[in-house]
Parts: sequence; structure tokens; C-alpha cells
Amino acid sequence: MALLKERKTPAENIAFMGISAGIVVAFGLLSTFLPLSSFLVILFLPLVCALTAFYCQDRYLIGYVAATIVVSLLTTVYDISVTLFDVVPAILTGTLFGFLLKKKISYSLTILIVSLLKLGLNYLMLLLLKGIYGVDIIESFLTLLGLENKEHIREIVPAFIFGYALIQEGISFFVIILGSNSLETMAAKKVAPFVFAILS
Repeated sequence: MALLKERKTPAENIAFMGISAGIVVAFGLLSTFLPLSSFLVILFLPLVCALTAFYCQDRYLIGYVAATIVVSLLTTVYDISVTLFDVVPAILTGTLFGFLLKKKISYSLTILIVSLLKLGLNYLMLLLLKGIYGVDIIESFLTLLGLENKEHIREIVPAFIFGYALIQEGISFFVIILGSNSLETMAAKKVAPFVFAILS
């Protein structure tokens, strides 16, 4: 059975999503022990979730997203900051990427839509940081740059946050596209048959 193909039966969908969720949880756990691995989470996990959304049936996606987030939070309950701020956004944006690509939405519109989701998640993250840790990231950043007393500076902060989200999702988009193409090439050449057999 080929790795990169549409999953049609319930068993195929559940098996693929289960393996995908396991990868997500494993990377979440790794990030709590190795902080630098959060970079891999940001880049790699959206690809995993995008492939899942692209090749699995839509009716399973909400359950997949919910279950993956819940299990990730439970397994990192001793330090959920990485899960909240890196893993959960990667799950949501990656899944949305895959869903929109499957619906043949244009690349530019896909990046825009997912960037808007990321913008909302960034604001939520800022609120959580302020609520949980009492840290105002925006104020700290403006102070670091010596801009805290500049007139109207906070009025343009949303534009910078959106630009940051756009850059993040642009990078994620290219990782997803290049990663998907690379996996398709490997599958066509029958590279690493043991890995593909497991995922199939």
C-alpha cells in the first residue's frame, strides 16, 4: 500500500492519523527536554499534520486535531509551555494547510488564510503569557528597542505581528511543499520501504 495516497476506509484513516499523532506527541515530549528542538517542531510538525489532512478524509480531521492536542497536553503536563506555544499552533496551522491544499485553494490564498489563523494564535499566546507568567511580550520588546514612549507605536504593532505570522507561515508553506514533493519522490523510487510499509 502506498504511503502518499488518499485514505478511504476507516481503518486506513485511523491508522494513518494514529501514527501522525504519535509523531506529534513524540516531538512535543522531545521539545520539553531539548529546548532547541522547538525549531524542528515549528518546521516539521506542520508538514506531518498537513499530510494527514491532505490524505485523510475530512470527517476525521476534527477528531484527529482534538485528540492530538489533548494527548500532547497530557503527556507534557509537567511543562505545557512548549505544547501550548509551539505544538498546538503547528497542529492547527499544518492541518489547515493540508485541508486547503486538498480543496485546491490557491497557494497565495492558502498562505493568507493560515497566516490569519497564526495571527490569532499569536495574540492568544500573548494573552496566555501575560495571564500565566505576567509577562507583557509586546511591552518588553518595545522597551528592548527603546520604542516604548513613541507615539502611536502600539497602533502599528498588529501589522508587525501579522508580518511575523506571514513570514512564519510562508516558511512553513515551503517546508510542506518541498517535504511533500520529496516524500513523493522517495515513494516513487521505493526509498526506505520499511518506513513506508509501517506508515501504510
